[in-house]
Amino acid sequence: MYHDEEKYQKLLDKANADAEKSTGEKLLLLNKRIEALNKDLKEAHEKNQRAKSMAEQTKAGHVYIISNLGSFGEDIYKIGMTRRLEPLDRVKELGYASVPFIIEPSKLTTLSLI
Repeated sequence: MYHDEEKYQKLLDKANADAEKSTGEKLLLLNKRIEALNKDLKEAHEKNQRAKSMAEQTKAGHVYIISNLGSFGEDIYKIGMTRRLEPLDRVKELGYASVPFIIEPSKLTTLSLI
């Protein structure tokens, strides 16, 4: 179980324990909270499963081609690959860390090697 899942599970356990001791309007509010926490827990679990699945697929990823006119000049591109679920996160990270101008993604494609 990952951090988000653990957090939601602990909150859910506490809400369930509180609900057992509650009645009336407080019980209704806790039931709504439990429903929301169950949804959050399910989403966190699905996100972690996707991340695990992507990590196991070591030959699949995203190829990106980026340019930065202010730093690199015209007709200069960086070609890279990332296995992240959100490949634009990597592109943004490169822009924040290494150059004074915004990096623009020129092309982004999914790659699967066999």
